[in-house]
Amino acid sequence: MWRRRGFTLAELAVVVGIIALVFATALPHFVKMMMVGNEEAAIEAMRAVLQSCEGYQANTQSGYPVSLGQLVNARPPYLDARFNLVASRWGLKGYRWFYRGVPSSLTVSTVMGMGTYRTAGSLILTADPVVRGLTGQRSFYADQTGEIRYNTQGPAGPNNEVLEQAEK
Repeated sequence: MWRRRGFTLAELAVVVGIIALVFATALPHFVKMMMVGNEEAAIEAMRAVLQSCEGYQANTQSGYPVSLGQLVNARPPYLDARFNLVASRWGLKGYRWFYRGVPSSLTVSTVMGMGTYRTAGSLILTADPVVRGLTGQRSFYADQTGEIRYNTQGPAGPNNEVLEQAEK
């Protein structure tokens, strides 16, 4: 007598259904955990950039660097090489970044950033989720004051709620 080994179609359907149910239950929690992790990484990266800018300004006496590349390529570097990803299309940890520093030597009329004229010796740093609701929910903004601000509805700016103040 032949003995058949394997699974029936009904058994496979039950197993696939159970796996689909577990996946459907776990996926929203996984996405939320990923967003929280990306947001925390963005906040930590903002702190690192702000502290590096303060160190650069103190050491060079020339104001803030014009780009993050100056901080990455300095000898010794103020930021590690992962900040080279900030300029890439995908950004860093699910966030797109924008940085603009204004050295002390430039006048107000020569530098424009974020649609408004910036004063000499200032900086703007923003981080926006690549896909809001998937890679992150909050957008972040920081300037030379060291305050990190956030917005859950769109890009953050100087008038949004303060998350915290970066340590100088």
